[in-house]
Amino acid sequence: MNEIREKIALLRKKMLQLRSSADPGTLAELSERIRLRLEEHQLWRTSRFACIYISSKPGEVDTQGLIHSALEEGKRVCVPVIEPENAELALVEINSLDNLEPGYFGILEPQNGVRQPIDSIDWDLAVVPGIAFDRLGHRIGFGKGYYDKLLAAKDSPKVGLAYNFQVVEPFETLPHDVAMDLIITENETIQPA
Repeated sequence: MNEIREKIALLRKKMLQLRSSADPGTLAELSERIRLRLEEHQLWRTSRFACIYISSKPGEVDTQGLIHSALEEGKRVCVPVIEPENAELALVEINSLDNLEPGYFGILEPQNGVRQPIDSIDWDLAVVPGIAFDRLGHRIGFGKGYYDKLLAAKDSPKVGLAYNFQVVEPFETLPHDVAMDLIITENETIQPA
């Protein structure tokens, strides 16, 4: 188990360096291509209530345009927020991107709205961040397990957003890791077997 954790930590470090060295203007263009690709997908078109992360970390695929589109289309949207006292995620349903402020770990979160337990909101699609993904649907995040707990709480489609350079060779995972049903990059839609 420790050997797997060490390999994941090395891959995480490498990918974070790659992401931080990428040109922000280029990443903005690629994020837009990823958003458009997702919006064309059947999972997105049939979704009525999406759980979408608010992009906050340097180099993350931007989701603010996606959230705006979802709300304009009449979809309901909830966003994950970290509850530092119990090291878990809660969800807040939003109807705009107004009043966002940095919260725990500097992650943007709405300052108004009711925080609800992750199993109390009936979302039908999760849009998930990641540092690296493989073609089997495995995901590497920051290693705290927040998203794995969120995704395990509901049997709904899980979509990872990534730049092409974040899709890597298959890697070993830990027992609690939750796989993606779809990975969207600027160039392809990966549907793991």
